[in-house]
Amino acid sequence: NKVVIFPKGDLKKGDYIRVHIDRCTSGTLFGKIVSL
Repeated sequence: NKVVIFPKGDLKKGDYIRVHIDRCTSGTLFGKIVSL
């Protein structure tokens, strides 16, 4: 498991989702929600 920064939308803590990684830095992944 990895930590990804993405827009929250209507999600709650503990929800599992699929994300597409758009970009990264040396210590952070940034993505967009693909499906719930």
